[in-house]
Amino acid sequence: MLTASGNDTPIDPRDDSENREQQFPVSRPVGVAILAVMSVLTASLMFGFGVYWVLTFETSVMNRELPWMGFLMTVGFSAMYLACGIGLWRLRSWAWWLVVVISVIIGFRGFPMTTVFAAPIVIYLLLPGTRRAFFAANPWNGQPTAEQKGD
Repeated sequence: MLTASGNDTPIDPRDDSENREQQFPVSRPVGVAILAVMSVLTASLMFGFGVYWVLTFETSVMNRELPWMGFLMTVGFSAMYLACGIGLWRLRSWAWWLVVVISVIIGFRGFPMTTVFAAPIVIYLLLPGTRRAFFAANPWNGQPTAEQKGD
């Protein structure tokens, strides 16, 4: 049975409580913290740009839907970046995968200019120490702990 450190009360691995980081401490690499903060800032800027675009876009009869479509796209992308930032900060494996996939897509789409920014992010996330932070034996990342394996 899985228990909290210093406590004999059982822990449910599906529990999404705020104190799980205290129960299973995993050190957050500095680069991951920087990426998380950058993702949240990007989400904020994108959302602000979407609002600014809708408020200042001069609509004609032919393109009335254009500012709203752009706004919805920026809201969608800003929500995705916000989710990435929160997931990276909390060291979630799904956030690792999402950032890697997004960086690869962006890197190939705008080759060679965006590759300069996307490639270092992918390389950093693929480093063994960074991967270990996301995929360590942690019940909330889907990996069984030694106690769950019976070792």
